[in-house]
Amino acid sequence: MLIPSLANVLSFLGPIGGPEIIMILLVLILLVGPAVVIVGVLLYMDRKKRASQLSSPPPPLPSTQVRLQELESLKAQGLVSEAEYQEKRQQILGGL
Repeated sequence: MLIPSLANVLSFLGPIGGPEIIMILLVLILLVGPAVVIVGVLLYMDRKKRASQLSSPPPPLPSTQVRLQELESLKAQGLVSEAEYQEKRQQILGGL
């Protein structure tokens, strides 16, 4: 027989009956159980974190006044042409 039976593999323990098997199972549960619970909790927390990231609203745009002041500052620095300034100003005011 190529595959040894469970009794042969555990024969060094002596005769194993119902109470011994129950004791072995309890020890395994005590050793493995907490690890399973910890992994489960970590997976649950990760899933909850990802769900909250997906459902959070985008940050609000700056107020119209702040956006117009920034645009005016860019124009004063020469970073925006008059045509670009007027176009963007109309876009900002059109969003009201």
